[in-house]
This record gives sequence, structure tokens and C-alpha cells, in this order.
Amino acid sequence: MKILAPASLNTVRIVTVIDKDQELHIVAALLRCGNGRSTTDNFHSGGMACPIDLETGKLTAVAYGQECMEYTEHPYSHIKFDGYEIPCFQDLMQMVREVAFCVPEARYVGWDLAITPDGIELIEGNIPPGEDITQIYTGKGILYQLLEWK
Repeated sequence: MKILAPASLNTVRIVTVIDKDQELHIVAALLRCGNGRSTTDNFHSGGMACPIDLETGKLTAVAYGQECMEYTEHPYSHIKFDGYEIPCFQDLMQMVREVAFCVPEARYVGWDLAITPDGIELIEGNIPPGEDITQIYTGKGILYQLLEWK
């Protein structure tokens, strides 16, 4: 993951919901990466994000930065986003499935994970999970689905 933007820890955010029947739903997954100069992958600090296909683990389109600036490739590394495969993606999904129920009252969470040379590291769970980046990057609102799961 470091190849994309070597100055930052580039992470994956996976958004989960535990519904009223205690069933886990994975709403979205996003690659978050720095801009090549910044040491953070945070969208609000100059980073960018790109949606990940939940089945294949591949990036599915353009990445977006602040003010909805579109990037077909990373501005620093020039790696094309569309089709880029996230390493160990199914392992990331499995880790989220395991930790999502650690605090079952936390039903709507954005999990940040890093892929390091030593394996996968869970960084944090975000409540709320960052609806702005989730909806911008997936291209769909999820309010009605969340109300159904309430």
C-alpha cells in the first residue's frame, strides 16, 4: 500500500452496520491514501479516497479529494486507481466481521485498517463512520437502508 503514497500510512475504511436482528452488513469499503506530500490519508487533510468493490477487492473508479476533485491516477505515484487490487482484501473483510460484534451497541462503524509488512493492523473504529466520504465515493445515499435496519 505504501507504493501509492509513500509519505502516508494508506488505509482501508470498511463501513459496517449491525441491524436490529444482530445481522452484520458491510455497507462500503474505501481506500484512503495521502496525496504524496502529506503524512496523513485523512480526506479532510488533503488525502483522497476511492471505492473498493466488496467482491473483488479492486478499486472501482476515480478517487476523490477535497471539494470533490477527481483523480484517475494518484498524483504522486501515477498509479491508476480503477482496477488496482487491494492486497489481503478478504483478510481485511474477515477482521472486520470479527471485531464488529466486540461492542454490539456500536452498530454503525467505519473501521480503519492498515496493511503493514507484519500483517493487518486495526487502527480504529469511527462513530459516525464518515457519511460524507462513504456517500461521495459510493455514489449513493444510505439513509433509507439505515432506517430499515434500525
